Amino acid sequence: MLVSEISLSQLDGIRLEGLEFCRRTYALFEAIRAQPDGKSRLRMMPTDLEKKLLEELMPIAKYVQDHHRPGRYFEVKWHAGDQQFDAEVFQAGDYVQHSYYPAESFIEVTCASHPNDYLMRERLDTEGSAFGYEGLSRVKTGRDKSVDSVPTSSSIAATIGQFVDILAGAIEKKRAKTYPGRTVLIVRCTLNTGYLPSEWEQLARAVAGRVEVEPFAEIYFYDATNYFSCQLYPRPAG
Repeated sequence: MLVSEISLSQLDGIRLEGLEFCRRTYALFEAIRAQPDGKSRLRMMPTDLEKKLLEELMPIAKYVQDHHRPGRYFEVKWHAGDQQFDAEVFQAGDYVQHSYYPAESFIEVTCASHPNDYLMRERLDTEGSAFGYEGLSRVKTGRDKSVDSVPTSSSIAATIGQFVDILAGAIEKKRAKTYPGRTVLIVRCTLNTGYLPSEWEQLARAVAGRVEVEPFAEIYFYDATNYFSCQLYPRPAG
């Protein structure tokens, strides 16, 4: 992808085969990353280009890659504008013919992160390191602003419990809105610390026991760092 082509135009409103959608999404990511200020742009998301890429396109690509397989093939039509969903999904293959999955559906994407996530990203961008989210604060000295980071401590149980609240809150906020039938909700999680696989499983079980999936056909959430993931479906009636 040439520098002059770093835009959302190669994805917006175009119906693409699923893996081609992923290819273009990752090409856009790498094109931005290759710029002199690319890493900073990807961290700070100063414009809609970076924000849409990281908070909509990359999560959809992750979902497609996790689910695309023999007998289940995807086409994706992503929309950059404001509508009731972020993308239309078209599926084909034997699994679709036997009604395991719908031929047409929708995707809505949201993000779940600690309230200090914006401070963490700024601190990493300016200083290159930080302690935890809880120890971050804005410091103002005259006209200058910086982000201070001090060490704090917490048990892993409390840390997981905190993110259960964050993730469940993000899901409930979306459940309160109206979406077309057969909409899948994808939640991109920026976890509040490094998680082991067993700790991610603990988090996933807690969220599954707390949230209702309806009106969504599926809730798919994943960790944007380690790519842990989980799928939730509506509970059977009765």
